[in-house]
Amino acid sequence: ALSKNITSRVAHISATTKAFAAGSMAVRVGRAGSDELGELGESFDDMADQLAELNANLEATVEKRTQELRQRNAAFRLILDNAHDGMLSVDLNGLISSERSAAVDRWFGTPGAGATLPGYLGAENPTLAAELEHSFEELRADIMPLDLILDQFPRRLVQGGLHFQFEYQPIVEDGRLSRLLVIISDVTSEIENRRAEALQEETVRIF
Repeated sequence: ALSKNITSRVAHISATTKAFAAGSMAVRVGRAGSDELGELGESFDDMADQLAELNANLEATVEKRTQELRQRNAAFRLILDNAHDGMLSVDLNGLISSERSAAVDRWFGTPGAGATLPGYLGAENPTLAAELEHSFEELRADIMPLDLILDQFPRRLVQGGLHFQFEYQPIVEDGRLSRLLVIISDVTSEIENRRAEALQEETVRIF
């Protein structure tokens, strides 16, 4: 009877530890006697309680951080969608990220999965596409100073009767360039105003 009792308790402890290891965090050995097996069961239950508490705290921390990230992303999206300028980020291969302002989609359409900046902005302008491809090649080569490379990126595009101006801001992570923030401005009104002023000045000189 004693042997059977010990065997039964060992089997119970073994089954409990296996269930816990498989992910059943709530299982416990419970009262398993006052001998060495009982102490083993109590030790396991203490350890299981501590692990369960740590796991609960970890889940709460992860949920809190996830919620904070969602809120930041929502705020960032709100800023992007209400910005006058178009903004998007690209990696060093020109691959466009999913986060971009609504103005970008409105001006150039929604980029497809895996779209690159040269193919996206240069879809109707092969010269611009080639210039962007070359600029990204120089960027990846990392031979010239970054400021000089960025200065050589194309800055203007005329498309659909609109005039656009591009600005490129480096995004540095851990001391290394990781992405570019591309800021696109619709400067059509400015150019039309300058043309109107120039025409007016020319008319004044004539008369």
